[in-house]
Amino acid sequence: MKKTSLFYLIFLLLLTINGHTAHGQGMSVNTTGSVADNSAMLDVGSTTKGLLAPRMTTTQRTAITLPATGLLVYDLTLNTYYFNSGTPTSAVWTAAGGMAAGTSTGEILYWNGTAWAGVATGSSGQFLSLVSGIPTWVTLPFYNISASSGPNGTISPNGVVGVGARDTQVYSFTPNGGYIVGNITVDGVCLGPMSSYSFNSVTTSHTISVAFIPSSSYLFIGESYEGGRIGYILLPCDSGYSSTTPHGLIAATSDQSAGTVWGCNDTTTGATGFTIGTGAANTLAILSTCTTSGIAAQLCYAYSGGGYTDWYLPSLYELDKLYLHEATIGGFSSSMYWSSTEQTAGNSWMIDFSNGDEGPRAKTTTYRVRAIRSF
Repeated sequence: MKKTSLFYLIFLLLLTINGHTAHGQGMSVNTTGSVADNSAMLDVGSTTKGLLAPRMTTTQRTAITLPATGLLVYDLTLNTYYFNSGTPTSAVWTAAGGMAAGTSTGEILYWNGTAWAGVATGSSGQFLSLVSGIPTWVTLPFYNISASSGPNGTISPNGVVGVGARDTQVYSFTPNGGYIVGNITVDGVCLGPMSSYSFNSVTTSHTISVAFIPSSSYLFIGESYEGGRIGYILLPCDSGYSSTTPHGLIAATSDQSAGTVWGCNDTTTGATGFTIGTGAANTLAILSTCTTSGIAAQLCYAYSGGGYTDWYLPSLYELDKLYLHEATIGGFSSSMYWSSTEQTAGNSWMIDFSNGDEGPRAKTTTYRVRAIRSF
């Protein structure tokens, strides 16, 4: 009996020595004598030591027989804590933090509103897109943009660039010393000089090129020159362009009429040129058919501003260049202006300088007239 009592006393001492205390139904293990929190069965406290879980390799962990739900181990192979979030008979080893173990390289996680969920690995070249709130790998088309530049400068990026559908690709242009950007050509259309160009929301393949011209030979639109003001300077994509000698259009400094008819009503003159460089031929074609004094073409042909006698009524595209630079050239009215381009026997083309609208109108209508010449 005494022997039994002594053993019982020793057992109690072992429970209390070295700061090990029990309180209620919980047990506290620490060096301060603090009691266990009421919510814990085991309350371990220390500022110098930690709690060491069982350590094993991945192979050893997955070989555990009937692991209890919540069983926690440290995986030495993956250097991560894992616990069984499944059942003993259907174990699901989950990395600490609620993220399930991956099954292949490249898997990612997303928050589905209540927990972290996995997204299966996509294929090379796919894009991750949000579909109904779920990250989803999708295959989007690529389009090629081919960029090039002439000598004396660079375009960036250069060469062929693959651009995803609806993406944006920006290009910049850098001339060498003594040169400036002459023009940008996009898909065969000349756009004139600019410092950069952006393809927005790409849905097809494109081409872009840039040409550079010497700055020393470059005149300025609006500059007084040879009897008028420069209204346009030919660019590398324009017919008649020269890399050594600037050419372009000169506009008279004021209108030759505030309102006159095109003339030659119900008569086909053959003045059908639209492009830059065809206005002079149009004017001669009109006057060879229609000799009425005071019509638009005759007023321009008779003009001798600056001592020059080669003025003419601009073609539609030439008149369009004047509209684009009307503020720089000066002297224009927010009114309709005749071009020398004929549409039919009864109609010819005009441009509204108040908004840029253009279209054919009856030749008997009175519109303003501005003469130009070429240099």
